[in-house]
Amino acid sequence: MNRREFIKGTAWMGAAVAAAGCMGAGRNLADATGAPMHGFREKPKKRIRVGIAGIGCRGNDAVHRLSGIPGIEVAAVCDVEPVRLDLCCDWLAKHGKPAPKRFVGTEAYKAMCEWDGVDVVYNTTPWQLHAAVGLYALRSGKHSMVEVPAAMTLDECWEFVETAEKYRLH
Repeated sequence: MNRREFIKGTAWMGAAVAAAGCMGAGRNLADATGAPMHGFREKPKKRIRVGIAGIGCRGNDAVHRLSGIPGIEVAAVCDVEPVRLDLCCDWLAKHGKPAPKRFVGTEAYKAMCEWDGVDVVYNTTPWQLHAAVGLYALRSGKHSMVEVPAAMTLDECWEFVETAEKYRLH
């Protein structure tokens, strides 16, 4: 395939996508349940309370990064190993940050997601748990930030899309 054929092909694909209605032009997305999320915005908040699921190496790094951003509070931490939570909470205290609520256990992420003290759940658990934790957060009314990969199957990917659209959450 030469450059001209490639450009023609991509132009036709773009036209086909637009003709199929994938762009959603003219929709009012502000309060349409189940509508596509492009153009969706959450009202700005002065403070965002984050719960972090999985305080291993990547989770610990996330605590360090997020706690340094103005307007972000690490409000909760969750892990299967209490010692990881101890180290994380000690680091936060040493840096003058408030102590987060601690959740311990294999399904402690559920209690953290259900807790009213967090707005966002940041998921740094092992890959196999990313979809379960991320989707549970959305279904609990929390925005979900999931490290890559967010899902391991195409069905899980679609479940993320459909759940975000249903609950109008990122």
